[in-house]
Amino acid sequence: MFQEILTGALVVILIWIGYLATWRILHPRRSSRDKLVLITGAGHGIGRLLALKFAQQGARLALWDIQPELLRAVEQEVLVICGNSNDTHTTQQQRVQSFIVDVASREQVATASATVLNNMGVVDILINNAGVVNGLSFLDLSHEDIQRTFNVNALAPLWTLKSFLPRMMSRNSGHVVSIASAAAYSYATGLSDYCASKAALVAFHHSLRLELRKCRSKVHSTLVLPYHIDTGMFHNIQINWLVRTLFPTLKAEEVAEKILIAIERKQHVLTLPYVLSWLIPLLLALPVTVCDWITEFVGGKAGMDSYTGHGNVLLRERHSPRPPPPSSSASS
Repeated sequence: MFQEILTGALVVILIWIGYLATWRILHPRRSSRDKLVLITGAGHGIGRLLALKFAQQGARLALWDIQPELLRAVEQEVLVICGNSNDTHTTQQQRVQSFIVDVASREQVATASATVLNNMGVVDILINNAGVVNGLSFLDLSHEDIQRTFNVNALAPLWTLKSFLPRMMSRNSGHVVSIASAAAYSYATGLSDYCASKAALVAFHHSLRLELRKCRSKVHSTLVLPYHIDTGMFHNIQINWLVRTLFPTLKAEEVAEKILIAIERKQHVLTLPYVLSWLIPLLLALPVTVCDWITEFVGGKAGMDSYTGHGNVLLRERHSPRPPPPSSSASS
């Protein structure tokens, strides 16, 4: 019996290895040179690194971010890369343009989209990367906190696609990239709104992919599901020592490189690290009590208590407990 199980497991592994090898052969990396790439949240982290990598590939860039200083700095970095290239046929303005956009605002997204289309043309690769995290328990979140989380993480990708997808469909080419999170398939205290918004994005992306298949469209899509990345977004969270050992924090540079390769190979889903694509479904298949116990053990219960990520400093100050008012009774 054991020998049959082992044989079956080896056959499955060999088939999977053969599939991966064949897939790589049938899906070689395609150049993004001269393609127009729009990246939201391009001012820092993964967005910034993707902008630099696509610039090195010779792509044209439309960079969106809400922080002007960071956005200008990235634009200058891109211009340096463009200046060192051998491209003499396009001006700097044709090569890269930056736009100060709050993607939580549907009106700003619509205005910036129209400007991109008028000034730079049809977007070839749309990367919805912008994201926010509050790191507060559900009862500590205000209505505005929840609305902004969903606006940025879940609704902004829909708004950008409403602007750019019709033109991709009309010419039957393009690529849609959703930077989601492995948190879409997990849960933790202090992340109720974040996990819910990322789960919404994942469900939307899968549904959109099927709609594109139904239309026999050649517009491609890539869903990215990364684990914790060292960008500062989840700075100082508590992670169990065993998890830190088995799943060390991902390096932003390596993640950006893998995303670039996935886009150029037109890969449907990129899970980082890859083992999570197997581990998360197995975890969720367990009884709820067991799943909760494991989640608490790895840090899902108290991991966000020490969170000091760049997205939540002001929110934590606003929601921190206030000292009780002084007593009104007079002392003798």
